[in-house]
Order: sequence, then C-alpha cells, then structure tokens
Amino acid sequence: MYKILRIVFTVLSALFILPVVLIGIYLGLEWALACAAAAAAFFGLAVLFKRFQEREEEKKNPPPPVGDFFSPLPPPGDAEAAGEKDAQTEHDSRTNDGDDVP
Repeated sequence: MYKILRIVFTVLSALFILPVVLIGIYLGLEWALACAAAAAAFFGLAVLFKRFQEREEEKKNPPPPVGDFFSPLPPPGDAEAAGEKDAQTEHDSRTNDGDDVP
C-alpha cells in the first residue's frame, strides 16, 4: 500500500512543480508559490511513505545479525566447526605451561 502511495505522491509532486514558471508568468507570484508549496507537500508525503514502507519491510524481513571486530559471527553452515575450534583453543590454552618460551 505504501508503495502505491509513494508513486502517486511523487507523480503529483512532479505535476505540480512542472508548471511553476509558467504559472508565475501568467497568474502571478502568489500562485507560483502556492503551486511550489503543494509540490513540496506532495514530495514530503512521498518521503514519509517511503520511510513507512522501509520500516514495514524491515519488520517483515529483518537483516541478519552482524558480528563486530571482537566477536565475529561464524559462517551459518560452520557452527559446529566453530564450536570445535573454540574447544580446541581452550584446550591448548590450558595445556600451555609456558615451558616453551626461551
């Protein structure tokens, strides 16, 4: 629904902004400013409905979680290998007594 409203208000905005100069010449500055204000209002409504549509789409299809530098997420198919790797790293850290340091 928001997509249709975005298109309608974008078209209305374009239709109102096109004749501003001609309206200003033939009918006066007041009418030209009124036409430009209507175009700006329609454009604002188009942007507003765009934000509504983006929020609705984000709720329906949220982005995947993202890890940061200190705790990156493992690849989706590699969850078991990541667990095994963590266990191996933990085992290595427990067995290292520091004897191998000269």
